[in-house]
Amino acid sequence: MNPRIRIPATLAIAAGSMLAVPALADIYVVTPSNEAPVIDHSVSAYDDAYYVEEPIIVTAPAASDDAWITQDVMDAIGSDPRIPGDVGTAIGVSTYRQDVTLTGRVVTSRQAEIASEDAHSVDGVNDVDNYVRARVGGS
Repeated sequence: MNPRIRIPATLAIAAGSMLAVPALADIYVVTPSNEAPVIDHSVSAYDDAYYVEEPIIVTAPAASDDAWITQDVMDAIGSDPRIPGDVGTAIGVSTYRQDVTLTGRVVTSRQAEIASEDAHSVDGVNDVDNYVRARVGGS
C-alpha cells in the first residue's frame, strides 16, 4: 500500500498563497558587507536646517623652504676654510620654520662661533640656535 497524505484543495491553495505573499511585499534582504557605513554629517536631520563650516586654513612655510635653508647652511659650513672638513661634517643642521638648529662637537669654541656665523649668513634664516660644543680639552 502506498501511503499518501491527502490535503484538501482549499488548504493547499491557502498554503501556496502564504508562500507567495512575501514575494509581493516590500521586504528587502540586505547582506552584510565588510565596509563601514558612510554617514554624511554635513546635512542635518531637519529638512530646512543645515550648517556650513568655515574652511580651516593652515599657513606655514613650505617644507621645501626649510630643506633649502638646511642645505645652504650645510654648504656654507662645509665650504668655510676656517672649519676643517672632518669637523664641518660633524655639525648637524636642522631647520624648522626658518629657524636653524646646529648640534655636534668641534675642536675649538671658535669653530662653534664660526658655524653660527655661517648659518646666520644664509638668506632666509630667521634665528640660529647653536648647540655646537667644543670637545673637552679644546681651546
